[in-house]
Amino acid sequence: MHYKRPVQLENSIKVTGYNRPIKVAFIIKTRESEENHKILDAIFEFSYTCWSGAKFLIIPARGGEIKDPRFVDWLDEYDADIVYSFVPLNDELIKKIEKINSPAFLIEHEFGKERKYLAVKMEHYCQPVCSISTIHSPLAFPQFRFTNATVGINVISQNAPLYGDRFITDNFGNQFSSNVVLHEIRDLFGTICLTPQDTPDHFNVGTYKVHSPAEVIDKLANREATSVSRLASIHSESITPINANAYSDHFTIFVGTSVQDRFCFWNSRKFYPERHESACSLILSPDQFSDDRFVEALGGYLNNLNFIGDNGNEVALRSRTVSIDDLNEIRDKIQKKTHNRVSVASLCYETVVPTKQELEHSLGFFVDKFNFSVLEDISNTRITSPEHFEYINPKYTTHYAGEFLIECRIDRHNNLSTSSNIVDTWLLPRRAYTSRVFGASCLRISKNNLPTFVAGKKRLGFGRNHGNTDLSLEITLPSDIEVINYLLVGKKHYSMDDKRHGVLKTNIEYITHSPMGKNLMGVISMFDSLNEAAALLTNRLWRDVYEHVSQQDSDNYIFEYGKIFSFRPQDGAIKKHLMEQLLLNSPKKASQFITACFKDVVAY
Repeated sequence: MHYKRPVQLENSIKVTGYNRPIKVAFIIKTRESEENHKILDAIFEFSYTCWSGAKFLIIPARGGEIKDPRFVDWLDEYDADIVYSFVPLNDELIKKIEKINSPAFLIEHEFGKERKYLAVKMEHYCQPVCSISTIHSPLAFPQFRFTNATVGINVISQNAPLYGDRFITDNFGNQFSSNVVLHEIRDLFGTICLTPQDTPDHFNVGTYKVHSPAEVIDKLANREATSVSRLASIHSESITPINANAYSDHFTIFVGTSVQDRFCFWNSRKFYPERHESACSLILSPDQFSDDRFVEALGGYLNNLNFIGDNGNEVALRSRTVSIDDLNEIRDKIQKKTHNRVSVASLCYETVVPTKQELEHSLGFFVDKFNFSVLEDISNTRITSPEHFEYINPKYTTHYAGEFLIECRIDRHNNLSTSSNIVDTWLLPRRAYTSRVFGASCLRISKNNLPTFVAGKKRLGFGRNHGNTDLSLEITLPSDIEVINYLLVGKKHYSMDDKRHGVLKTNIEYITHSPMGKNLMGVISMFDSLNEAAALLTNRLWRDVYEHVSQQDSDNYIFEYGKIFSFRPQDGAIKKHLMEQLLLNSPKKASQFITACFKDVVAY
């Protein structure tokens, strides 16, 4: 690889890029405690400031482990780019996360000596595009859906909420930037601020003032306002909603204020597509249903905005802490104020999590894609920004700031396709340490086995901006042997502040191939892609062989066929797996298959 001097390629290489937001998964404890409530406060606050942040995932852990295997499957399917843990990560959990997800960054939160610092801190790693970037989009204007109005949009906010008052901050969000009060931007949007009745008139808390949660609900129901949470949800098509009958077919109201209630509420929004105009789920305290005016406003909100359900507009109540009798009483109160069908969910106490089958049927797709060509093995190409950036007025240049990801389908310049009119693409195992072979801006390999690059411009702070909104992407095209080497030795090259540093080890320094296996054709020709060939060369059996070689004294340690044959797997579990995958009819056939693989791969 030429790091400083690009080399002209024989043919231009086609690249298809897929723009998408950064995905973050948080690991927390769900035991009821004041600290865990504050951690959720910090997660909600940070997430609502990010493009598609309302789609971030929260994973519960207990005793340093993810006890529920369904959340392991969910993390696998979600394919988080960053895993941020408020729970101490032991080696076993680190290896599990690496195996099922392999994020770009695996971060453990630093609480400080007195455990006072709870705010999410990942500026050193990345700065996601801000949710305010979507306010310019037509999808942010639900109140104009049936009118010809052209006035500005209004955003719900709250002035200095008392500690424990989480109605606005949990359901709708209250900031576009951490530690910055939400104020209007003239000619772009105003604010409708929930503030106490006795707030002095000269206090500039919002464009308009309301004094009760019922009034907030009225404004949303009448399409006079939108919310930060709505802006943090739209243009998130690449994060596929999970279709689960238990959650997706009705609007959900969580009744309760416990840590369990709040974390279930947050994850429930992953089951709804962004096309719904309503919030799709709300979390409310039992005390709020004692206010008749609030219940009436909630009924109007459901009448005007809820269109979820195959059999009409349906609402389900859930809670981890409130009794069935109390939920039935609340249901009756709501039912009197709405034409929606309100019911208590059949398993209202269960944790909100999809089944493995539901995850398998949630097929992802990309809608924001673009094409470009690469002419050199090291190229810096101008790229297309995310689709919703097109709506941003050029005078709001700070709204372009932040980073997003691009999954790239890159044609292989070392083409191994056996068809003249088909070019194979770079498809790699899902291991983040392999990605750096494509250059410093490549952060990880996605679940789609595609190199994933970071793009965009970090915020400069103090109101400064970059001025120039043009974006570019640098891509380095590697050789096959470089990729194989990264697969074998790259795991020990994670940065020191990544929790995987020092946990994932290998004694292998470098490998090369003999002239008989030039360009690894002896292996790759047996497969449809380098991805499958690499899977063979980096599986457990070959890692054992490489590790054995690395521990020998001789620089030219030679394996004879009989020696390497002793490493072949002989346990029944592997043979059974091969029989199932290859439809073999006996363990003997599986043994013959393993032996044949050895003969095809090893020169002897």
